[in-house]
Amino acid sequence: MLKEKSKRKKHQRMLAQQKILIENELEPEDDDMPARDEGRRPRRRTEEELTESGSDEASRPADEAIVLAAGRKRATVLVGESTLEIHRPAQLAVVVGDLITIRERSDGTKWIGERLERRTSLSRPDVHNPRLERVFAANIDLVVHVASTRSPPLRTGLIDRFLIAIRHGGAEPLICVNKIDVLDDEERCDVEEELAAYERLAVPIVYCSTMTGEGIERLKSLLRGKVCALVGHSGVGKSSLVNALHPGLSIRVGEVQEKYGRGKHTTSASMMYQLDDETRLIDTPGIRELGLWDIDREHLRWYFPEFEPFAAACRFSDCSHLHEPECAVKAAVEREEIVPDRYAMYERLAE
Repeated sequence: MLKEKSKRKKHQRMLAQQKILIENELEPEDDDMPARDEGRRPRRRTEEELTESGSDEASRPADEAIVLAAGRKRATVLVGESTLEIHRPAQLAVVVGDLITIRERSDGTKWIGERLERRTSLSRPDVHNPRLERVFAANIDLVVHVASTRSPPLRTGLIDRFLIAIRHGGAEPLICVNKIDVLDDEERCDVEEELAAYERLAVPIVYCSTMTGEGIERLKSLLRGKVCALVGHSGVGKSSLVNALHPGLSIRVGEVQEKYGRGKHTTSASMMYQLDDETRLIDTPGIRELGLWDIDREHLRWYFPEFEPFAAACRFSDCSHLHEPECAVKAAVEREEIVPDRYAMYERLAE
């Protein structure tokens, strides 16, 4: 009984801290802020250099923490059960999910000392400078691509791009179709048929409604015990899903612009939430287009696993499946053993 009471108090403290973060939202992070060069990392000063320079940084051991939210100059981090807002050095790029070390002076001033190596990430080219990588979540186990069937409509092309980006970054994908309650039975069958190709690729699909509660418990069970990120088009209902998964958060949600069927950027900066003791969830700003980072045409075909069973029968061992004669993959597309729309996306990306 006492153990359960203590557990509830701990969870209430985390929830209170998260509400403070929402009310004091950090600077927008999406396309308004140019990306930093992720390849440049500051050199760590040695203990000897710190001592010789008269700094008292070396006198205090560095704590490790996880980044919950990141702005231009400051970051909100979780250290054990405590949430802190600390300084972020201008030359150090960090994103939500990053593991970092905290340095502290004797006067109590704290800042990010080092970003630890990322085990996974989700990124795209920066819209201002495509030669720079924009990472929008790190150290994630599962990326949930949230789509809707109306307002905005379902876009399988965006799903295809996200699947490539997710696998390229080392995480596992999941497709969540939100707002399923707006469809009648016939429309729902059409959507399920359109998405059947992804089920054949062993990508889990969950059909959800935050209005009726359909699919919420199944989604929650698939997220449990993982660090997860919600991504997708603006207006698909990512923040509404977070509220449904954890009603106590009360995250602000937006409306869809009726004229264009586009969503508004209600979430302006990525934020990590603690759903329970084992599960963390990152809500990211919506996007309308997704470029692919560091994937050339030679390697693109490996992100279409349905090609693999046929590729061995191609005339050329290095067949690109685009223009070569006697291509078994193209023959499979003609027989519709490979979904033609998926192959058409491959052709567009390979151009």
